[in-house]
Amino acid sequence: MNRGLLDFYTGQKILLQGHVDRHHVLPRAQFDAASRATADTIANMAFILEDVNRTISQTGPEVYLKKLSLKIIRSQCIPEDSALWAIDRAEEFWAARRELLAQSFNDFVAGALPSRRGLTGG
Repeated sequence: MNRGLLDFYTGQKILLQGHVDRHHVLPRAQFDAASRATADTIANMAFILEDVNRTISQTGPEVYLKKLSLKIIRSQCIPEDSALWAIDRAEEFWAARRELLAQSFNDFVAGALPSRRGLTGG
């Protein structure tokens, strides 16, 4: 929410209230059964409107993410490198996204507590 979380298709601001779904950026169903649970990491979750989530369904991110504006991708802290938007690059995608999420959190804390020092250095 720190970056002005925007829905994937409508571009509407998401307020995390009714009709918002948790969405697996890399679809859980596309992982083999033995590793499917690894897809339930916060680095793989986005928040989007529930009707958009149903529309995307099992579509891979390599298809739907390239249709989105950079503004929307950045608002969801999704790595801009489209080569990472594939199941076989999941670990790299999640590592890059964790960094973006951490940076967003650090930016939020630094903005909320501007008189504090040392909030962005880890």
